[in-house]
Amino acid sequence: MDIRALPRNRNTCRQKVHLRHRYLVNSYILIFNKLIAMKTNKENFKTQTFRNKRIATVFLTAVMILSVLMILTVGTQPSYAASGSVTYDPSVFTNGQSTLVVANGGTFTAGSTVYFYVSSTDTFGTSSAQVGSYTLPTGTTSLSNAVFHVTISETPGTYYIAASDDNRATFTSGSQIVVTALSPSIKMSSSATAGGTAMVTGSQFDPGSTVDIYLQYAGGQVVASNVLAATGNFSTTINIPNALYQTSSTYYVVAQEVSSSSLNSGITASTSFTALPSISVSPRDIPMAASSTIVVNGYGFNPGASISANSVTLTAQSGSITGESNAASTVNTNGQFSLTVSFDSASANGGAVTVGISTSPSSSSSSFPNALYVSQSNATSLGFNFAVTPTTGSTYNVGDSFTATVYNFPASQNVEFYLGTTEVGSTSTDSNGFGQVTSTIPALPGNTYYPTAEVSSMGLYKQSTSLTISPDFMVSNPGNVIMTSNPSEYIPSNAVLTVTAYGLNPSDTYNLDDSLVASGGVYSSGASNLVTSISVGTASSSGIYPAVNGTLIFSYSPSYATTTTGSTATLTMTGISAYDGYTFSYKTIGAPTVSSPSSFSILTQGTSSTSLTVSGLIPFESPVYPGISYYYSAFMGSTALSLTFNSITSTRVYASGGSFSGTFTVPYLSGALDLNITYSGATYSSSIATQYVVISTQSTSYSSGTLQIIPLSTAGNYEVVGNDYYNKNPKLYYTTYAGPQLQGTESLTNGAFAVQVSPGTSNPAGTYSVFTELSSGGLTYFVYSSYTVTANLTLLSTSGGTTQIYSGPIGTALYVKAGGLVPQSYYNVYFGSTLELTDTGTNLAAGTDSFNVPTSVPGTHAVTVVPVGSTTSVESAVFDVTSNPDLTLVTDSNYAFPGELVQFTVSGMGTPTFPSGFTAGSTPTYTVTVNLNGTPYVSVPAFLLSSGKLTGAFLMPNSNPGSYYQLTLWANETASGSYTFSTTPGTQTGYTTLTEPFPHSQSDYLGLVSGNGALVTGISQSQIAQLETDINTTLSVPISQLDASVTSIQNSVAQITTAFGTMQASLKTINATVTSINSGVATLQTTLGQVSTSLSSLNSTVVALNGDTAKISTAVGVFSTTINNINATVTLSNGNIATIKTDLGTFTGNVTSVSNGIATIQTSLGTITANTQSTAFPTGMLFILEIVILVLAVIAVAFSAVAMMNTRKKY
Repeated sequence: MDIRALPRNRNTCRQKVHLRHRYLVNSYILIFNKLIAMKTNKENFKTQTFRNKRIATVFLTAVMILSVLMILTVGTQPSYAASGSVTYDPSVFTNGQSTLVVANGGTFTAGSTVYFYVSSTDTFGTSSAQVGSYTLPTGTTSLSNAVFHVTISETPGTYYIAASDDNRATFTSGSQIVVTALSPSIKMSSSATAGGTAMVTGSQFDPGSTVDIYLQYAGGQVVASNVLAATGNFSTTINIPNALYQTSSTYYVVAQEVSSSSLNSGITASTSFTALPSISVSPRDIPMAASSTIVVNGYGFNPGASISANSVTLTAQSGSITGESNAASTVNTNGQFSLTVSFDSASANGGAVTVGISTSPSSSSSSFPNALYVSQSNATSLGFNFAVTPTTGSTYNVGDSFTATVYNFPASQNVEFYLGTTEVGSTSTDSNGFGQVTSTIPALPGNTYYPTAEVSSMGLYKQSTSLTISPDFMVSNPGNVIMTSNPSEYIPSNAVLTVTAYGLNPSDTYNLDDSLVASGGVYSSGASNLVTSISVGTASSSGIYPAVNGTLIFSYSPSYATTTTGSTATLTMTGISAYDGYTFSYKTIGAPTVSSPSSFSILTQGTSSTSLTVSGLIPFESPVYPGISYYYSAFMGSTALSLTFNSITSTRVYASGGSFSGTFTVPYLSGALDLNITYSGATYSSSIATQYVVISTQSTSYSSGTLQIIPLSTAGNYEVVGNDYYNKNPKLYYTTYAGPQLQGTESLTNGAFAVQVSPGTSNPAGTYSVFTELSSGGLTYFVYSSYTVTANLTLLSTSGGTTQIYSGPIGTALYVKAGGLVPQSYYNVYFGSTLELTDTGTNLAAGTDSFNVPTSVPGTHAVTVVPVGSTTSVESAVFDVTSNPDLTLVTDSNYAFPGELVQFTVSGMGTPTFPSGFTAGSTPTYTVTVNLNGTPYVSVPAFLLSSGKLTGAFLMPNSNPGSYYQLTLWANETASGSYTFSTTPGTQTGYTTLTEPFPHSQSDYLGLVSGNGALVTGISQSQIAQLETDINTTLSVPISQLDASVTSIQNSVAQITTAFGTMQASLKTINATVTSINSGVATLQTTLGQVSTSLSSLNSTVVALNGDTAKISTAVGVFSTTINNINATVTLSNGNIATIKTDLGTFTGNVTSVSNGIATIQTSLGTITANTQSTAFPTGMLFILEIVILVLAVIAVAFSAVAMMNTRKKY
């Protein structure tokens, strides 16, 4: 009876196997007995010995044969117990979501169905939950790249998965897996062409993760790698292999997080598609001829499908192709075929040919247009087709793919393709006059174009039908992720978004509307401008002009003020369509709110299930800005809390719907502690929400207790926290400038209390005590603490308000609020060195005293408070004087030289009001009065621009060098017209000219540049200096008459002493060039002679290092010199870290090698070399190198000695 045919009863099978094993053992015993009997035979010793050897040989042979049989009897039996271990990829699963898994390993019954089970421990039984199954191929006993779906419904956490094929009687060993709430997904077209490409988009992966994309299963054939999901989303193109074919089944595409730093590294998402057939034809084009042949290669067809003889058809766009013939063929197992097609004649006039392929069974596609072209050089019948594939919708946009095809063109000629005057591609025609190129539409202004194919060498061209390029725009984050509204990305207030627009009109200005912060445009020429940089385009007062090619790229920061998480902003450009039909938007991130435990709640150490409720969080799996997370952690002080939620305990949590509710165990800490909410992975110091709580344990001693004083947001208010007190209510006191104040008797909870006290803001700077008093048995017990009042000065925008102001132009009203001053003492308030007001400490603390910013140089100025009679300030603040955005001077940084024509453009002056009944009958005229330091200087005519601004000019007065003015402009409008007024009886009309003032003025700083009334503006090749003088005329003076010499250089300006006085000139004006650099000093050759100056005075910076050479950028150009000439010294610390100090700064680098006493150092600016004898290399490092060399030498000698000894023994 064949043991393989035994019934599959485990005990019966085992009994039969034991019987066969016993039979084999008995056979061994019989052979041994035979040998023993043969030893007793009375034969010759030698003969016996010979026979014994023969018998031994036979015996050993038999043993070997029986051993093999014994092994085979065991190995050929089916294994009915699931055993071994199985690996699964992925090992991270989304709860409740079907996941495509590939498994390997384990041992099972051949051809059985294997079931997979999940357990919370590494123990499995009849109650284990089934999550998936897979049927082994016939004769197979192990999983080998087995692909199946698994659905695990358990809540997020750590679990184990095992396999069984005997109804959970036996299992493979368990493999640990992770179940997570993260639910990534991918999408692509439901079908793709074999050998083509497909777009894959992914969403809800871990933000910042890197994704690889595989065919069929995780770890399979890679079709895309290192795809960045910066915000959890991505979009990429994959290549579809040629070897895929059309079957009734589908192919899988699997995206897997491969970045080890990702929170859910290894998690996957999958989708499926069907393969579509495609063909390629060689040659690509044929001439009009009597007969010819082509080769057709097919991909993605049904394996085994047949192609009948003479079934391939060739259908020409114009004319006909006759007599097609082909041999019968069969599609191979990879879905591919290759066959030769012949035809009798091609009488087509040129153009595309459709190839028809009929198979049995049929394929989903049997007709392939434009697979072949007919072409014959014919200058009178040029053919040209320009086909654009829209990326989105039906419009044509910059970046869309196009294919330009020419036929019947002259043979072997270069053909250029144009849209307007812009060349978009070129190709060379073959011997048939055919050529084709595929490319993308470059950056062009939006317009209607006629694509043109041109053979410039022969003056031939052919135009195609017109196409219109439409403008579009997109908004993206720093990870180049498009800010779509489905769903919107959560971004912080200081986020930077990039706006990219193509196909614009270069003559128009554009802006981006942000519905939340700038519905009228994020770009402004004033203070409300949110644009941080313009990469492509030019700013103007009315918007941003694109470049001449219609491209506009700029970045902006929303800087929203909302504290609410989830407010939505929509981003639009007037008249411009959004890329791909998207709606662009973002959502705000506000400050989270901790509602439980409440502020200053008193908690007990070790208490479990303490509630934590936080709202205003980013909802789980939402798209987030790079660096932001929808995972959170909580800390009590610096101690991380383990939070329990959804049956999970973890230090990393998430907020479904934007709110989190869980519990924690109160740690064994004491005192007032801040409960901090952070993004997961951040430290407690990077808190995004803080709530104070109190942890206390009731003491058994009257003298116990601790006081903490915590300043509150309202100035002059404090929270006093007492903890670890004896169970008797203490009295609480706090002191002020007036003495001790009784707050009251405080009730204790678990030995603690928390109460707000309000000493106010009128106390002088100093330290004030806070204490509790507790009496018992005739004794009084005190616990002390204190709060400190510091002198502080804030500048406010309104009287008694709270909004601080840090910058503004001349004339800005500043309200001074000074705390920590002695109430009835007097103080002076200075702006720079100018006394602005004097008042008592009490009044200054109220924030109602004010002054206007005086005439000051634009820049930073100190506001100080000084006690009357003293020169030492007790408080200070900084105010930045800015140029008035409504008053623009066409001069250098609010400075002008005597006689210079100062041009101005002014706005924000309001509108003049004319009397009722007056109607202007002519174009008004405008006059601007220039006031310098409050005194009228001159009135000049002005012109009203279409923007509503006034523009004009005046001459800068002459005065002593260093003079400056508060420039104030007032304006009037003069108009002539009719004036209707009432009389008794009736009305009368007269004609008059009226002048009315603009209601507002504008002021700014204007300084007189030094130079004794003249400034060098240029030096010609004939050595003539052009001087602008105080009478606004230009003088030409020979250099020799100037008697000029350079006395100093600072940045790009030279100070010149001349016969006309001291002047200034730019280094470019005096043709300055660096001739040498030595020990940090540069020698310059100028038109006025040679001068030496320090490199630092030339705004010098090191921009590159190479060997012993440094490249230096200066105000007069870029030069190279040795590093010794900039006094470079190299020191080494911390192993191989080198510090290079020079006259122009300090750099660091890594020592990459040391050879012959020369160290090579890699820095961010390049590689330099340094002599270790003259460099401060640590002696320890050189000593270690010497020891290593010595040890290597000893080892080499030892090997040589051993080799010599072995040689002597051998011989």
